[in-house]
Amino acid sequence: MKIYITHSKDIEYAEKLYKPIRESGLSKEHEFTLPYEHGTPEYSSKEKIHDSHLIIAEVSKQSTGSGIEIGWANMYEKPIVALYRDGTVPSKSIRFAVKEMLEYKDEEDFIVKIAEAIKKYA
Repeated sequence: MKIYITHSKDIEYAEKLYKPIRESGLSKEHEFTLPYEHGTPEYSSKEKIHDSHLIIAEVSKQSTGSGIEIGWANMYEKPIVALYRDGTVPSKSIRFAVKEMLEYKDEEDFIVKIAEAIKKYA
């Protein structure tokens, strides 16, 4: 399954999102697009989203760029699962574009929630 991860650039995405994904077994079973894993992307996120099967949106911090990507995914009728860290309040407008909004406690729980979403939308 091809999975696109969208998120704000104003969070510690390398340590809090990318590292747990790459260290999990999920990374061996599925193709994850982590937009800033190798610096600034050299591809069109719109095309990557179009080619993906599932969109995971980390929405703990509001982001215009991530909001645009969620809009594209919604336009392409991709399943979008929004994850947010406990103690944060995601934008209320997100609920109109996503299939589910799930709260997670820590990086380990983040991976558990992604695994659940994959099983549900595979």
